[in-house]
Amino acid sequence: LNYSLSWNEKNTTLNLGYAHNSDSVRDDKFVWEDKTTDNFLVGLTQLLSPNSYLTFNFVFNNDSGYLSDPYRGVMALNNYLQYNPADPALLPEVRPRHRSSEVAYIAYTRFFDPLNGSLETSYRFFHDSWDIYSHTVTLDWHQKIGKHLVVTPTFRYTWQSAAFFYYELVPDYQQLPTYYSSDYRLSQMQTFTFGVSLTWRVSKWVSLDASYYRYELEGLDGVTSQSAYPAANVGSIGLRIWF
Repeated sequence: LNYSLSWNEKNTTLNLGYAHNSDSVRDDKFVWEDKTTDNFLVGLTQLLSPNSYLTFNFVFNNDSGYLSDPYRGVMALNNYLQYNPADPALLPEVRPRHRSSEVAYIAYTRFFDPLNGSLETSYRFFHDSWDIYSHTVTLDWHQKIGKHLVVTPTFRYTWQSAAFFYYELVPDYQQLPTYYSSDYRLSQMQTFTFGVSLTWRVSKWVSLDASYYRYELEGLDGVTSQSAYPAANVGSIGLRIWF
Protein backbone atom coordinates (compact mmCIF):
# COMPACT_ATOMS: atom_id res chain seq x y z
CA LEU A 1 0.00 0.00 0.00
CA ASN A 2 1.38 3.40 -1.02
CA TYR A 3 0.02 6.92 -0.77
CA SER A 4 1.54 10.13 -2.15
CA LEU A 5 0.54 13.70 -1.33
CA SER A 6 1.90 16.73 -3.20
CA TRP A 7 1.73 20.40 -2.27
CA ASN A 8 3.76 23.60 -2.68
CA GLU A 9 2.75 23.72 -6.37
CA LYS A 10 3.73 20.03 -6.59
CA ASN A 11 7.33 20.83 -5.68
CA THR A 12 7.06 18.80 -2.47
CA THR A 13 5.79 15.21 -2.26
CA LEU A 14 5.16 13.11 0.83
CA ASN A 15 5.17 9.32 0.37
CA LEU A 16 3.71 6.81 2.85
CA GLY A 17 3.89 3.07 2.40
CA TYR A 18 3.23 -0.25 4.09
CA ALA A 19 4.02 -3.81 3.01
CA HIS A 20 3.37 -7.17 4.67
CA ASN A 21 4.86 -10.52 3.74
CA SER A 22 3.82 -13.88 5.17
CA ASP A 23 6.03 -16.88 4.47
CA SER A 24 6.32 -20.55 5.36
CA VAL A 25 9.89 -21.86 5.59
CA ARG A 26 11.08 -25.42 6.19
CA ASP A 27 13.78 -25.44 8.88
CA ASP A 28 16.84 -27.71 9.26
CA LYS A 29 14.62 -30.42 10.83
CA PHE A 30 12.21 -30.24 7.84
CA VAL A 31 9.50 -28.64 9.98
CA TRP A 32 7.48 -25.85 8.40
CA GLU A 33 7.91 -22.55 10.26
CA ASP A 34 6.16 -19.20 9.89
CA LYS A 35 8.00 -16.04 8.94
CA THR A 36 6.39 -12.59 8.69
CA THR A 37 7.72 -9.20 7.66
CA ASP A 38 6.19 -5.74 8.01
CA ASN A 39 7.69 -2.67 6.32
CA PHE A 40 6.75 0.96 6.95
CA LEU A 41 7.95 3.81 4.71
CA VAL A 42 7.93 7.59 5.13
CA GLY A 43 9.51 9.58 2.31
CA LEU A 44 9.85 13.15 1.14
CA THR A 45 10.86 14.45 -2.29
CA GLN A 46 11.68 18.14 -2.65
CA LEU A 47 12.26 19.92 -5.97
CA LEU A 48 15.14 22.34 -5.39
CA SER A 49 15.35 23.86 -8.86
CA PRO A 50 14.26 23.03 -12.42
CA ASN A 51 17.35 20.78 -12.63
CA SER A 52 17.70 19.27 -9.15
CA TYR A 53 15.77 17.53 -6.39
CA LEU A 54 16.36 15.93 -2.99
CA THR A 55 14.89 12.63 -1.73
CA PHE A 56 14.70 11.38 1.85
CA ASN A 57 13.25 8.04 2.92
CA PHE A 58 12.95 6.36 6.30
CA VAL A 59 12.00 2.68 6.47
CA PHE A 60 11.21 0.58 9.53
CA ASN A 61 11.22 -3.21 9.16
CA ASN A 62 9.95 -5.80 11.63
CA ASP A 63 10.70 -9.49 11.01
CA SER A 64 9.54 -12.37 13.20
CA GLY A 65 9.44 -16.16 13.06
CA TYR A 66 12.06 -18.49 11.60
CA LEU A 67 14.89 -16.18 10.46
CA SER A 68 17.74 -18.72 10.32
CA ASP A 69 19.13 -20.11 7.08
CA PRO A 70 18.35 -23.87 6.98
CA TYR A 71 21.21 -24.44 4.51
CA ARG A 72 23.98 -22.95 6.69
CA GLY A 73 25.89 -24.61 9.49
CA VAL A 74 28.57 -23.75 12.06
CA MET A 75 31.65 -25.70 13.18
CA ALA A 76 32.51 -26.06 16.88
CA LEU A 77 36.15 -25.61 17.88
CA ASN A 78 36.12 -27.87 20.97
CA ASN A 79 34.27 -30.95 22.29
CA TYR A 80 32.49 -31.79 19.05
CA LEU A 81 33.31 -35.21 17.65
CA GLN A 82 34.25 -35.22 13.98
CA TYR A 83 33.99 -38.66 12.39
CA ASN A 84 35.55 -37.53 9.13
CA PRO A 85 38.03 -34.61 9.34
CA ALA A 86 37.88 -34.23 5.57
CA ASP A 87 34.11 -33.68 5.75
CA PRO A 88 33.40 -32.00 9.09
CA ALA A 89 29.94 -32.11 10.60
CA LEU A 90 28.14 -28.81 11.02
CA LEU A 91 25.73 -27.50 13.63
CA PRO A 92 22.61 -25.86 12.20
CA GLU A 93 22.85 -22.12 12.81
CA VAL A 94 20.46 -20.47 15.28
CA ARG A 95 19.45 -16.85 14.78
CA PRO A 96 17.07 -14.76 16.92
CA ARG A 97 13.42 -15.12 15.95
CA HIS A 98 12.92 -11.38 15.86
CA ARG A 99 14.68 -8.62 13.96
CA SER A 100 13.80 -4.95 13.77
CA SER A 101 15.74 -2.56 11.55
CA GLU A 102 15.78 1.06 10.47
CA VAL A 103 16.98 2.52 7.20
CA ALA A 104 17.60 6.21 6.52
CA TYR A 105 18.25 7.17 2.89
CA ILE A 106 19.05 10.52 1.31
CA ALA A 107 19.75 11.20 -2.37
CA TYR A 108 20.56 14.25 -4.45
CA THR A 109 20.02 14.38 -8.21
CA ARG A 110 21.02 17.21 -10.56
CA PHE A 111 20.98 17.62 -14.33
CA PHE A 112 23.80 19.59 -15.97
CA ASP A 113 22.67 21.27 -19.18
CA PRO A 114 26.13 21.86 -20.74
CA LEU A 115 27.04 18.17 -20.32
CA ASN A 116 23.59 16.77 -21.16
CA GLY A 117 23.97 14.44 -18.18
CA SER A 118 22.89 14.07 -14.57
CA LEU A 119 24.60 13.23 -11.29
CA GLU A 120 22.86 11.04 -8.69
CA THR A 121 24.52 10.55 -5.33
CA SER A 122 23.06 8.88 -2.24
CA TYR A 123 23.85 7.79 1.30
CA ARG A 124 22.12 4.95 3.17
CA PHE A 125 22.37 4.20 6.89
CA PHE A 126 21.18 0.85 8.26
CA HIS A 127 20.85 -0.43 11.84
CA ASP A 128 19.11 -3.47 13.29
CA SER A 129 18.50 -5.27 16.58
CA TRP A 130 21.26 -7.74 15.70
CA ASP A 131 23.82 -4.94 16.26
CA ILE A 132 24.55 -4.53 12.56
CA TYR A 133 25.38 -1.02 11.41
CA SER A 134 26.10 -0.21 7.79
CA HIS A 135 26.89 2.82 5.66
CA THR A 136 26.45 2.85 1.89
CA VAL A 137 27.51 5.56 -0.56
CA THR A 138 26.45 5.41 -4.21
CA LEU A 139 27.53 7.59 -7.12
CA ASP A 140 25.92 7.42 -10.58
CA TRP A 141 26.42 9.52 -13.69
CA HIS A 142 23.73 9.35 -16.39
CA GLN A 143 25.15 10.52 -19.70
CA LYS A 144 22.84 11.02 -22.65
CA ILE A 145 24.48 10.45 -26.04
CA GLY A 146 22.42 11.61 -28.97
CA LYS A 147 18.66 11.20 -28.74
CA HIS A 148 18.37 7.53 -27.90
CA LEU A 149 21.31 6.31 -25.78
CA VAL A 150 22.01 6.79 -22.04
CA VAL A 151 25.27 5.46 -20.52
CA THR A 152 25.47 5.20 -16.72
CA PRO A 153 28.75 4.42 -14.94
CA THR A 154 28.20 3.63 -11.25
CA PHE A 155 30.15 3.11 -8.04
CA ARG A 156 28.93 1.90 -4.63
CA TYR A 157 30.75 1.34 -1.35
CA THR A 158 29.36 -0.31 1.80
CA TRP A 159 30.87 -0.78 5.26
CA GLN A 160 29.15 -3.08 7.76
CA SER A 161 29.69 -4.16 11.38
CA ALA A 162 29.10 -7.75 12.54
CA ALA A 163 26.00 -9.25 14.13
CA PHE A 164 26.41 -9.94 17.85
CA PHE A 165 26.03 -13.70 17.27
CA TYR A 166 28.51 -14.06 14.39
CA TYR A 167 31.26 -16.66 14.91
CA GLU A 168 33.81 -18.08 12.55
CA LEU A 169 33.87 -21.11 14.88
CA VAL A 170 31.64 -21.68 17.92
CA PRO A 171 34.13 -21.95 20.83
CA ASP A 172 32.71 -24.97 22.66
CA TYR A 173 30.02 -27.47 21.68
CA GLN A 174 29.23 -28.18 25.33
CA GLN A 175 28.63 -24.50 26.07
CA LEU A 176 26.78 -23.28 23.01
CA PRO A 177 25.68 -19.63 22.96
CA THR A 178 21.98 -18.88 22.61
CA TYR A 179 22.43 -17.67 19.03
CA TYR A 180 25.21 -18.36 16.55
CA SER A 181 25.89 -18.16 12.83
CA SER A 182 28.98 -18.22 10.62
CA ASP A 183 27.24 -16.67 7.61
CA TYR A 184 29.85 -14.27 6.17
CA ARG A 185 27.04 -11.82 5.31
CA LEU A 186 26.70 -11.18 9.07
CA SER A 187 30.41 -10.46 9.60
CA GLN A 188 32.26 -7.16 9.62
CA MET A 189 33.11 -6.38 6.02
CA GLN A 190 33.19 -3.88 3.19
CA THR A 191 31.92 -4.21 -0.37
CA PHE A 192 32.73 -2.48 -3.63
CA THR A 193 30.52 -2.37 -6.70
CA PHE A 194 31.43 -0.63 -9.93
CA GLY A 195 30.19 -0.98 -13.46
CA VAL A 196 28.24 0.54 -16.30
CA SER A 197 24.75 0.24 -17.80
CA LEU A 198 23.33 1.29 -21.17
CA THR A 199 19.77 2.13 -22.18
CA TRP A 200 18.91 2.47 -25.86
CA ARG A 201 15.47 3.83 -26.71
CA VAL A 202 14.72 1.97 -29.93
CA SER A 203 11.33 3.63 -30.41
CA LYS A 204 8.61 5.33 -28.42
CA TRP A 205 7.42 1.96 -27.11
CA VAL A 206 10.61 -0.16 -26.95
CA SER A 207 13.97 0.17 -25.18
CA LEU A 208 16.91 -2.17 -24.66
CA ASP A 209 19.03 -2.37 -21.49
CA ALA A 210 22.46 -3.90 -20.90
CA SER A 211 24.70 -3.72 -17.85
CA TYR A 212 27.92 -5.06 -16.35
CA TYR A 213 28.87 -4.85 -12.67
CA ARG A 214 31.90 -6.03 -10.71
CA TYR A 215 31.06 -6.96 -7.10
CA GLU A 216 33.79 -7.51 -4.48
CA LEU A 217 33.66 -8.23 -0.72
CA GLU A 218 36.43 -7.95 1.85
CA GLY A 219 36.35 -9.18 5.45
CA LEU A 220 37.53 -6.76 8.13
CA ASP A 221 37.45 -8.76 11.38
CA GLY A 222 40.92 -10.24 10.92
CA VAL A 223 39.58 -13.71 11.76
CA THR A 224 37.32 -14.89 8.95
CA SER A 225 39.21 -16.24 5.95
CA GLN A 226 39.11 -13.99 2.91
CA SER A 227 38.18 -17.06 0.87
CA ALA A 228 34.72 -16.85 2.50
CA TYR A 229 33.99 -13.59 0.68
CA PRO A 230 32.97 -13.97 -2.95
CA ALA A 231 33.47 -11.73 -5.93
CA ALA A 232 31.20 -11.66 -8.96
CA ASN A 233 30.92 -10.35 -12.48
CA VAL A 234 27.25 -9.65 -13.15
CA GLY A 235 25.89 -8.99 -16.61
CA SER A 236 22.33 -8.53 -17.77
CA ILE A 237 20.33 -7.74 -20.90
CA GLY A 238 16.73 -6.58 -20.86
CA LEU A 239 13.86 -5.44 -23.06
CA ARG A 240 11.15 -2.99 -22.02
CA ILE A 241 7.89 -2.34 -23.84
CA TRP A 242 5.42 0.46 -23.04
CA PHE A 243 1.78 0.16 -24.06
